[in-house]
Amino acid sequence: MIRAKVMTGALPSRTGALHASRFGQEDPCDGCERPIDPGQVEYRFEWPESGSIQLHVGCAAIWQVERLHVRPLPSRDEEPPDPAA
Repeated sequence: MIRAKVMTGALPSRTGALHASRFGQEDPCDGCERPIDPGQVEYRFEWPESGSIQLHVGCAAIWQVERLHVRPLPSRDEEPPDPAA
């Protein structure tokens, strides 16, 4: 699920600043979409230009690996890569 979200751009492929580490508030994880319970740690990453994401600790680790290994699909506004380059 997290890999697919990185590939489609639903999760960013570049890291943001770790803004907060706290116990969950029952808000959904942007990685797995399950609630982050009060007994679980939540990481919140922020980008000044585009907002933030919140993730379970485990989902944050998976996202960190996937964002480095998965090449996101180009958006409709981007030119496709030149295969000759």
